[in-house]
Amino acid sequence: MHKTTSILLVAISFLAGCTSPRQMTLFTGANSVKIAPMPSYVIEPGDLLKITFSATNAETVVLYNSAGNDFLVRADGTITVPVLGRIAVAGKTAAEAIELLTNLMVKQVREPIVLVEFTNATVSVLGEVNHPAELSVPYPITLTEALGQVGGFTTNARCKDVLVLRNTNGSVVKYHINLLTDDLFASPCYYLQKGDVVYVAPLHTK
Repeated sequence: MHKTTSILLVAISFLAGCTSPRQMTLFTGANSVKIAPMPSYVIEPGDLLKITFSATNAETVVLYNSAGNDFLVRADGTITVPVLGRIAVAGKTAAEAIELLTNLMVKQVREPIVLVEFTNATVSVLGEVNHPAELSVPYPITLTEALGQVGGFTTNARCKDVLVLRNTNGSVVKYHINLLTDDLFASPCYYLQKGDVVYVAPLHTK
């Protein structure tokens, strides 16, 4: 099944709980919908990275893996890798960190292979969802995928105004998303960033 079609089906399945059939119109708008590009996580102080070193000759990378595969990014944006020493990685994407480490290793190891993954990246989904939770997200996921992972909305969810809180340059930015229109797909919150908090307010308070 095509990725976009799969996402739409997931979205429709949990949006069905937002309102009554008479009230709900899904993704109203143009026939062609532009989807926001998928972003890349940027490494920041406090991130925990899983870095794995390998090569055609496994013996040549034993020392690189000697301290384990978990690396905490220090407050100054650096990690310390056996053999390579202290390396500045903050501000780089995983792909850029891989390129940096590979270029440093190639001087000593033939055909090195480096894998960098985020292991403590999370988003929180709270409020009127069936299973509020903090989700582990090693790569950006869509807002609809995150809502699907927590079981979708309750019948008391206010789907026309879902709040996404995002830490941007030390400040919390609030985004209000109407999930009943196709504006969602072009929104900067269509793909969630690590640390995002999604809050679904109640339609009716008790």
